[in-house]
Amino acid sequence: MEIPVFGIEDQSDRPDSGLSYSTNTIYNEPPKHTHTYYEFFVVTEGSALHLINDSVQTIQKGDFFFIRPSDVHCYNFYHSENFHKLNLGFTQQIFRSVSLFSTVPKKCPC
Repeated sequence: MEIPVFGIEDQSDRPDSGLSYSTNTIYNEPPKHTHTYYEFFVVTEGSALHLINDSVQTIQKGDFFFIRPSDVHCYNFYHSENFHKLNLGFTQQIFRSVSLFSTVPKKCPC
């Protein structure tokens, strides 16, 4: 079985921005997949099993995750009824820019 690879252009109304934002429920989650972009997601309701790389995690409301472009993941909704999450996807270029911006110098030139 081939694993789908999603790009930011597949997930965004404005792919030129390098960002995507979405809300997902148990009914619109893709099968096992990977991305060409980074993703943050937070579980806003319910629980599920998160299958990522070679591990399985139980995730629930309030949990916050960071997914890298190389990660392969999906969700299993066994006994789930109300799973919801918010996603923020961003390109590798944006990730590098934010990383450079957030780097604190070791010695302040003040």
